[in-house]
Amino acid sequence: MFTRSATLAGAVLLAGVPVFGAGVATAQAKPPQEVKVEVGPCRATLGSSADTVTGSVDCRETKTVGVVVEIDGETLSTRRQRVEAGVRHSVTVKLPQIPEVCITLEVDGETGRICLPSRSQG
Repeated sequence: MFTRSATLAGAVLLAGVPVFGAGVATAQAKPPQEVKVEVGPCRATLGSSADTVTGSVDCRETKTVGVVVEIDGETLSTRRQRVEAGVRHSVTVKLPQIPEVCITLEVDGETGRICLPSRSQG
């Protein structure tokens, strides 16, 4: 149902979500990081390790969510999708040297945004 496979300019490892379209990536080998944002009953998470980033969305109750994925300030994917309660949708991508990945989550008119590497980290 949500499974999708894709090939980008690098190796892509996908574990289930058209919500994120075809890409999330990170810059350099760094210690593992994770950032989260909660919007209403839903949560978006970005986690990175080395040259791999995983983005996910899950909700405590069934909701239609909007998700925007950006790489280096360019919109890669904009999607609206129904997320069932308790079901995590995620995508893992491995690509070389993309400095910033952001996800904006919209639920019931409220939005939240997270980025890796975090802008607050400089």
